[in-house]
Amino acid sequence: MVEKEKLIINEDYTLENGVLKIFEGVLHIPSFAFSCNRDIQSIILPSTLISIGKSAFSFCRNLTGTIIIPDFVKYILDSSFNDCKINKIVLGKNVTYIWTDSFKSNTLTEIENHSDKIKLINYHAFMDNKEFNKFILNNNNVYIIDPFKDTNIGYNWDDWAKMCKLNRGNEVLKNTKICTADTPDNYTFEDGILKIKDGVEV
Repeated sequence: MVEKEKLIINEDYTLENGVLKIFEGVLHIPSFAFSCNRDIQSIILPSTLISIGKSAFSFCRNLTGTIIIPDFVKYILDSSFNDCKINKIVLGKNVTYIWTDSFKSNTLTEIENHSDKIKLINYHAFMDNKEFNKFILNNNNVYIIDPFKDTNIGYNWDDWAKMCKLNRGNEVLKNTKICTADTPDNYTFEDGILKIKDGVEV
């Protein structure tokens, strides 16, 4: 299996009758691979997939329904599904990083989260999904950096205490670290280490 800089039709994927099917063996969907493609209505991702590149499906405005993120996927990068019409996301067991604007401006009503490995939900990851009102985390060591602007999920700790419960009981995520900074200039993230700048409330 080789990571490619560009996916080739009929070799790496097919697009027929609105269904994009990416073949088994593909590890990474490159940045901007399918951006602005109005022919895509649904996608089938391979079990071998590890990462979804920056703006890979951004502005695919006929992409709707449910997106199933396979269990091997670890990285969902910036704006990967920005400005589509996705209603539901199923996050696989190994999703670890959900980056800036990744699902911004969709029509999300539900996220089914199977991952207990999420370490970061980045800036505006789910912004502008006005019907979206619930996200259940399965672990309690997560940095959440202002991802839910213009949704029905609140920003302050009391709202999160109500929204974010462990699946294994009703214990509030007391150790979840929440940064409501208005700008990503308030943190850095390099080599897997997130650093919040001095003076930023966490």
